[in-house]
Amino acid sequence: MTSFLTYDPGLSRVRVSLSAIRTFYGADETGNVQRSPDQVRWTTVRGGSAITITATSPDLDDYEFTPDVINYYRFTPTGILTILTDSITPDLAGEWWLKHLRYPFLNMTITPSDAGDATRPSMSGIFNIVGSSLPVVVSLPRASAQWNLTLSIADLGELDALNALLATGDVLLLQVPSGSIIRGGYFAAGDTAETRNTVPSQQRWVTIPLTEAAAPAATVTPVTSIWQTVIDDYASWTGLVTAQATWADVVQLVGAPGDVIVS
Repeated sequence: MTSFLTYDPGLSRVRVSLSAIRTFYGADETGNVQRSPDQVRWTTVRGGSAITITATSPDLDDYEFTPDVINYYRFTPTGILTILTDSITPDLAGEWWLKHLRYPFLNMTITPSDAGDATRPSMSGIFNIVGSSLPVVVSLPRASAQWNLTLSIADLGELDALNALLATGDVLLLQVPSGSIIRGGYFAAGDTAETRNTVPSQQRWVTIPLTEAAAPAATVTPVTSIWQTVIDDYASWTGLVTAQATWADVVQLVGAPGDVIVS
């Protein structure tokens, strides 16, 4: 059996080794990388649709796995070839993660302090009719769940990381460990509120209103670094070339929250 999966707890990602897949087939190959909880329902991994694997292909990272249970992966080639399969159980080790699917170097562990009651606003209209005691209802699907998540922030560094994550304004993925009383998923963050108890302490409590949302489109694919990462890490082009032998090595760099500039 060819193993092509590893788990990276640093960014909470399942790494799909495309080089291992290419070695199995012995040549460049095109196909789909998919994930399944039960080997019946398969979902294409973000960035893994009709992907061509060459000798210089970097690893494919999956941040949307189901935590703490076995996840099955397969590479399905476009030709009539053997389907390559593997499995892994990504362990969150009891940690909560707030993830950005476009810029996963913003991913961070969070410490929940409180979770408010959820509401599901009605979108239907009720119209009273003159001369009738019964109104007419125009029915619409109910809105998604909305609730407040309060985080305990230990220091200003953690606060800066959270603000950089929220500053993008994008839909976020909340991943929670198995057994959690809160259900994870994709959420849009509303207006946040920050409080503290004492002036000398750096500890903060940040409340984030969350609205359940659809997952970002499949065209949103993760990158662990941007050009600002390269500029910050290397003083010159020569320094970059000396440190990173191939382009595949460059795209494996992991950026920092400050790399994303929101003006």
